[in-house]
Amino acid sequence: MTAPRSAPTRLASPASRHFGMPTPAARGELPETWLADLSCLPRLLLRGPGGAEWLHARGLAAPAVPGTVTERAGGGFTACAGEDEWLVVGGRDETAFQHPGGDEPPVFTRSDFDLVLGGRAAAAILAEFCEIPAPTDPLRFTFTRMAGVNVWLRAMRGPDGPAWRVGGDPGYGEYLSTTLRARVEVAHGGTAGLDDLFPNPGEVP
Repeated sequence: MTAPRSAPTRLASPASRHFGMPTPAARGELPETWLADLSCLPRLLLRGPGGAEWLHARGLAAPAVPGTVTERAGGGFTACAGEDEWLVVGGRDETAFQHPGGDEPPVFTRSDFDLVLGGRAAAAILAEFCEIPAPTDPLRFTFTRMAGVNVWLRAMRGPDGPAWRVGGDPGYGEYLSTTLRARVEVAHGGTAGLDDLFPNPGEVP
């Protein structure tokens, strides 16, 4: 979908859109092992020549090597998902990317599920469900399968240590959320919220 020429392409403020996650614990009560749902953050997919220029015109870096990531505040990041293809995830306080005019690549609004697994037992849980070893570099982005579902996966710095962010087709969001949440509960864990992960606007985790 190409953005209209008369209006900005907007990344809306976070809304209450989740995949079956209960109300998270209040900030300061982060469980030892936790699962968070960031599906409320907006995201776009760019495909085709001109994508890097489209990002640069909005003040965003465009990683050039497939599988690499640039991070932004509030959980935002841009990943090079392939040749001339970028996944752009908005941070919690990002609002709009101004339209510069001229020719553009196809721009699609995505509604992927977006979960984060962290805490003491997170690495062990990831090893149970994921087909590849847990990545460690937060500036890398990869595709794999988790619990039989095709996903994208990247490491991130959580509030209490390493964490892993996983996303994919929204049709599988509730299934994977329920599956991971059940395993987190076996580990005597619970849920975390957006404020637990990104409490201060302007701070990259």
